Amino acid sequence: MGIAHAKLLLFGEHAVVQGYPALGLGLPLRLRAAYRGPAQDWSVEGLPPEFQEQVLGAVRRLIEAYPPDCSPGVLCFQSEIPPASGLGSSAALCSALVAQFYPELSPTEHWRRALHAENYFHGKSSGVDVALAMREGLWLFEPRSEGPLLTEVTCPPLALVIGSLRRRAEAKSLILDIHGRAQAKEGRVLSLLQFLGQSASRAAELLQRSPPAIEEVGRLATENQKILESLGLGHPSWEELQSTAIRAGTVGGKWSGAGGGGAFWFLYTDPGTARRAASKLRRARHIEWLLEPRELILE
Repeated sequence: MGIAHAKLLLFGEHAVVQGYPALGLGLPLRLRAAYRGPAQDWSVEGLPPEFQEQVLGAVRRLIEAYPPDCSPGVLCFQSEIPPASGLGSSAALCSALVAQFYPELSPTEHWRRALHAENYFHGKSSGVDVALAMREGLWLFEPRSEGPLLTEVTCPPLALVIGSLRRRAEAKSLILDIHGRAQAKEGRVLSLLQFLGQSASRAAELLQRSPPAIEEVGRLATENQKILESLGLGHPSWEELQSTAIRAGTVGGKWSGAGGGGAFWFLYTDPGTARRAASKLRRARHIEWLLEPRELILE
């Protein structure tokens, strides 16, 4: 059986596609993939019907490039990760498939093959989602031509409220739009992406202080959110959501990932405040789901 994790990108979205660092969490939510065969052709079980054709497309992309040592069969999935939510369900699925098909790979080769499959979903993936799907904890991801450099960031548990808003556009189209503008050398876009990437390293440094500079991280998140909105990645419900989070005591928060909806997070100084905030945020409009705040043990 292959097992992979949900992810929460804290800083560096879009910038990481251009080669800048990103900071993110591998979450305790898991996706499991198992093989049952042989069969006449590949099929999947355990996923919503509307996602099955896409998943089979990624499977075929993977096995055509890297033929596994098995016949076609049924791929059985069990997932705790909400699909199409910004928590990296596609990256977790691809990582779990690689773990199932090729259990003896090195971490770098595992990452490379899972990224090849994930590009079926997103077209231009940085690889950070796959890297976080492979491990729990808080990590600074730095792209390298030979494979990413991952540095674990050690800090006390973070009091986070994590949720998702209905997207106004597919993540793939948003990623490709920002990437295209960067490739076209739009000066303003390049400058903003540089700041987003530098924020990831800055946040990692702030969190590793003793004690962690939680309020500074919150202010940095709010500044990053304004930049994401200026890039056209806003959402009609964000202002209401953010106002509710501020009244409930957040030190800051932002999108996690492509933006325009999808996953978001708000940071609090303690778990009790985060739990009370979650009950208020749950009543906001257009919320698809909200994870109960929990202390993420980053050891």
